This record gives sequence, C-alpha cells and structure tokens, in this order.
Amino acid sequence: MAKDKGGEEDFGPDPNAWMVTFGDLVMLLLTFFVLLLTMKSMDTKEYKKVFKQKQPTSGPLEYRDISGKFADIFASETFSRSVMISSNQRLEEAIDFLKSIESLEWQDELENLKYIIDVTDDERGVVISLEADNLFQPGNASITPDRLHTLDALGMLIKYASNDILIMGHTDNVPIRGGPFGSNWDLSVYRALSVLYYFTDSLGIDPGRLAAGGYGDMLPRFPNDTEGNRSKNRRVEFVLKRPH
Repeated sequence: MAKDKGGEEDFGPDPNAWMVTFGDLVMLLLTFFVLLLTMKSMDTKEYKKVFKQKQPTSGPLEYRDISGKFADIFASETFSRSVMISSNQRLEEAIDFLKSIESLEWQDELENLKYIIDVTDDERGVVISLEADNLFQPGNASITPDRLHTLDALGMLIKYASNDILIMGHTDNVPIRGGPFGSNWDLSVYRALSVLYYFTDSLGIDPGRLAAGGYGDMLPRFPNDTEGNRSKNRRVEFVLKRPH
C-alpha cells in the first residue's frame, strides 16, 4: 500500500465525506418547509392591518391611493359584509374622507350630499338615490344649471369609487301629457342619460364604467298616494355594481 511522504499510509478519499453535503441539503430543505408552514399560518388580515398602521399618516404619500381607501369605505363588499354599520353611515365616512382631500370650495357641496342622498344596498350593489327634483324641473330631462354643483359633488364619490356605475331614472305614476316625452319611461331614460353625459363630458369619468337606463314608474319606493311620496319616487339611482 502506498505511503505518503510522512510515512503514513494513504487510504484515498474519505468514503463518508458525502454525508456532510447531504446533511447540509437536508437542513436547507427542513428550513424551507418550516418557512412555508409559517407563511401559510399567518393571519393575512391582521398582517395587513398592522402594515397599514405602520404606514405614514401624513405627508405626500397619505392619499396616494384614493381608490384603495374607497375600497375599504365605500365598495360593495364593505356594505354586504357589515350589517352593524348602516349604508348611510358608510356614506358619511366616505364624504368626510373626500372633504379632507378636496379643496375648501367643495366643502359645502360635499356636506350637503349627506342630507339629499339616501344609500341602500341590494343584489346589484350599493344604491345611491337622489330625488330628481334636486336636478330637474318637472317633466324636463335637462339638468337645471344651478343644480350642477350637486352632480359635481356626487361625481367625486363616483370618480373615486372603483365600481362600475349603473345610472337609472325613475318617475312617479302621473301620466305624461304633452311635451317631448311620450311616457314616463322615456323621461326616466333621458334623465339618466343627461346625468351620464355630464359625468363623462364635464367631469371626465371613464365612460367605460357607466351605463344608463330607466324604469319609468315601474319600481316605486313608496306608494304614489301623496305628493311627498311621489317626490321620493321621482329619483335617479346610482348603482355601484357589485364585482362579479
């Protein structure tokens, strides 16, 4: 058997040396699977909550994702998930948020929305209802010029929400007599279209997010037995459609 220079016998490479590499590989694999298990068991909702708390609360990044904020306050999922907080309370929260980021000239218009808008939700999504008398003269589908500020303020809510919007006109059951519209159905559709065109042409809202239609007097919210109820039934609804 060959001897090395020191006179000791040379047995060649250690036949067990591979176990060191194998042991390192097993340890790496074990660490990897422990990491996967840890990540899977994390409570992602709590993690996001903590992450948001760590974000800056002032400065230029505070409102960099406005639509994300509205997803928390005003999106359909929020309304359907929470029965403890009313839709109108959610609306007030959204309006207060807008007031904090918009210029002072819009403060009164945004605050006024709280008193002239009603918010509910149904299978279509979140429904914002505005009495038509706040926008139109009787039997007319042209928006009254001195009421445009109402649509401007409402347009802010719609512009910042991430939902697609369905604009639907409604009337009372008093028959149309004369004028350019042959029926309440016609009037309701043209009123919805007037609002849609104002949103796209004047406020720059993406037309791909909007659709319009009308129900005429087919879906009253209240019995058409008093002038007060008929006024409530004459309305324009803005449906923030529930994501599919």
